[in-house]
Amino acid sequence: MYDFSLGEIYWIEVGYEYSTEESKVRPAIIVSEEDGALLILVTTKSVPPHDPPKYYDQFKIPILNWRKAGLLKPSWAQGSKLIRLMKEDLSKLVKRDDFIGRMPELDFNFLVAEIERIQNNRWTSCLGVYFFFEGPNQNKGNYHAEYQRDGIDPLRNGHFA
Repeated sequence: MYDFSLGEIYWIEVGYEYSTEESKVRPAIIVSEEDGALLILVTTKSVPPHDPPKYYDQFKIPILNWRKAGLLKPSWAQGSKLIRLMKEDLSKLVKRDDFIGRMPELDFNFLVAEIERIQNNRWTSCLGVYFFFEGPNQNKGNYHAEYQRDGIDPLRNGHFA
């Protein structure tokens, strides 16, 4: 069994919501761990939010340093699409060469805070989701200030300020 860590990104096959027979291989980010179960953000999109925004654009979270995370093109995580898997089950789904990379700590903490915001706005009380914040940057205001210092504004979908 693999030793999965928070912020790691793997290629996994994801089924479509509307069809049990269709699927697509997409990057998946490990965002939480509790009692041997992993909470995984199962899909990222390389399509930026639309202008004017469409309904699902409100759930898109920019992967700000996508190259450092090992992704091949700019990506947005779909913060509304989470799946809970036991470590053993994920170990059966992925091979070592499915490993893409690991998100930088600041990006990961921003991603988790945005997932929490989205889920709180939707139905967190029904999911029983718990997120673990690691490192010194635990309040969202710090994320924004540090990204702005680096010329990136996460509130503008990862575009340079």
